[in-house]
Amino acid sequence: MTGWNEGIARDLWREGKSATEIAMYFGMTRNAVCGRLWRMGLKREGAASYGIRQRATPKPPRVKKFKAVKPPKPPRVEAVVVVPVVVDIMAARPFLSRTMRECSWILDDGNACCNPSDGGTSYCAGHRAIVYRPTGKPKDYERSLRRYVA
Repeated sequence: MTGWNEGIARDLWREGKSATEIAMYFGMTRNAVCGRLWRMGLKREGAASYGIRQRATPKPPRVKKFKAVKPPKPPRVEAVVVVPVVVDIMAARPFLSRTMRECSWILDDGNACCNPSDGGTSYCAGHRAIVYRPTGKPKDYERSLRRYVA
């Protein structure tokens, strides 16, 4: 047949045709017909309506419980510890000429720092303070780097 027509579908449903028969009439799937009939509000007389439970008595209104008001938390203050960077630039030399226990920080002129580094790290104490910084937010990180730009 042609496309969907609500009037014809309603008449077929009231005549007692099943959803499968209506689907074959319109050339649709049974689930498509069931969905459309449901949205039209059509139900079988005497059929159990599954999923919808009706109460014998109306539900009493819900009483809203009030929670105890908690005092506001004081604002969290973060202490920023500024570690002064003390680096002896006189030890600087080309990067490839440094040894394993020397700082590998590259300076502006292209040379390495070459100050003595502690075991297990590639940087001296001053440059390690710059590299390994605990930061919480990107804006804090940018703020911490501004003092080295000047």
